[in-house]
Amino acid sequence: MLLTKKLAILGTALVVSAASVTAFAQDRPGFGFGLHGRIEKLLRDLKLSDQQEDMLVEMKAGMKSKRKEMKQKMGQSFGALTEELKKPNPDKKRLHAIVDQHADQMRAAGHARIDDMLKFHSTLSDEQRATLTERLERLERHRKRLAD
Repeated sequence: MLLTKKLAILGTALVVSAASVTAFAQDRPGFGFGLHGRIEKLLRDLKLSDQQEDMLVEMKAGMKSKRKEMKQKMGQSFGALTEELKKPNPDKKRLHAIVDQHADQMRAAGHARIDDMLKFHSTLSDEQRATLTERLERLERHRKRLAD
């Protein structure tokens, strides 16, 4: 009997909290959660030209294909690691070589991403750069608060 009463109270509390969330929801575009949402809001605030938006779409598509390629390579590396570790006496040099190869691929991908970002950065106006800088500084302050 006591358990049923507790479940009824809990159920009522859940319904009330769900109803209050929908009651306070606003019918306007939000900017989501996490880094993706912040980036989307930043891009809206930069008021990009059509040419800049097209460039971003191309960059995003390029990054997506590179990410897919990296995942394939990571899968192959993981498979090679697994095969080597199945052996009774795994080859230490081989394992290190696999890890080094993966690190080199990650480094190359990071450099390519930076090059793309710099190409896009060169298209920004002074006002857009100021907005970008201000947002990055704000994100850095937020990151530091979270780290403390």
